[in-house]
Amino acid sequence: MFAAFTLLGLALVIAYAPPSQSSTPSTTLLSSTDRAPDVTLTLNNRGNSAWRVTVVDGIKDRDIEDTVALNETNAEITLVVGTRYRIINKGGQGFHPFEFTDQNAVENDDEELVDFEEDVVLLSQKPGVQGSFEADPAVAWVEDARGVTFTLTPELALSLKGYRCGNHTENMRGDIEL
Repeated sequence: MFAAFTLLGLALVIAYAPPSQSSTPSTTLLSSTDRAPDVTLTLNNRGNSAWRVTVVDGIKDRDIEDTVALNETNAEITLVVGTRYRIINKGGQGFHPFEFTDQNAVENDDEELVDFEEDVVLLSQKPGVQGSFEADPAVAWVEDARGVTFTLTPELALSLKGYRCGNHTENMRGDIEL
């Protein structure tokens, strides 16, 4: 017999075996990192100059155009608070590590680039880089060689403005819309 509860973004499963099998109950904590993504975006690089979103899964076809313009270079991506996302990075963790930042790709309507050296990295797939939201249990950040998975929390949404390549920070970058 078992029961499952969610508390502060963590799933708690309590298992109990009858006394003939075990004299003590056992517990297993399942973090929110175990939650499957609601939406998956597949990105690929265009050399060292741009990102392209090539596939979006988990939302209706008619809503894809409201999320991102497929195959456009460094396209604006619209994210929704409370959604768990998986970003598959076809560019590769070593060559094109995916990152989220606190700055837009352009500073103003004249398409003037921001000073990319002033970006604050919020989440990063780049080895050795720790984004400021990676330890937040509600964000439930998971990174691997194929991509990243995270939950967009209200707190993260307040800071999140853009995405970029961790190696080609000036050219491979786009805006995030909420």
